[in-house]
Amino acid sequence: MKSLSEFLELYPKRNSKLVYRAGIHAFLEFIYGSHRDGVKATKSEMAGFETLAKQYFSEKRDYADDLIRFAASLHTKPPMSAKSYMAGVKEYLGYNGVELTVRQLKTIRLKLPKGSARTIEKDLDIEAINKVLQHTDIKGRSLILTLASSGMRIGEALQITLDNVDLKAKPAAITVRGEYTKTGEQRLVYVSGEAVEALTEWLKVRENYLRQLLIKIGG
Repeated sequence: MKSLSEFLELYPKRNSKLVYRAGIHAFLEFIYGSHRDGVKATKSEMAGFETLAKQYFSEKRDYADDLIRFAASLHTKPPMSAKSYMAGVKEYLGYNGVELTVRQLKTIRLKLPKGSARTIEKDLDIEAINKVLQHTDIKGRSLILTLASSGMRIGEALQITLDNVDLKAKPAAITVRGEYTKTGEQRLVYVSGEAVEALTEWLKVRENYLRQLLIKIGG
């Protein structure tokens, strides 16, 4: 059996590693029950998840059935987050030699919540959003479009740093860190193409905007 830490080392990108680890932890807790006192696993609890992974592969499990039931349990998760969690679990099982049939994979996929990163056209009144966007600058536009497509709370979005944003990912992703979420749980959210375009334009002028703001405050 290959360890969880060995598997995660295959993914140098921080976002991928975080979401895959979160997905595998969620899967192991789905099978064995909660193994964390808080939302974020401590160092000793991380070691506990390694033990659970070893236990899981030492048992005679129906892997497909476990994954199907886990997929169904993710119905409250945002669709892209659920798919990312499942992708991490399937990759880890595959890394340990578990092979699933095409039919089993299809059943798992059908149990996952439907949809992707939300778009303005699908979830909001586009006419109302456009009216708001007509009266805001690029900074406000990038914020509004990001909020609309990601589902983040305003308080969460205002604490996001550039290190948390990956606009090159497909779809673009933002890590919402646990210390500023309402639940204390870190999660990965996804933003639409409109938001990416607005954020890209905002980042082009951000440094100059901040520089001018400091001059104004100081003088």
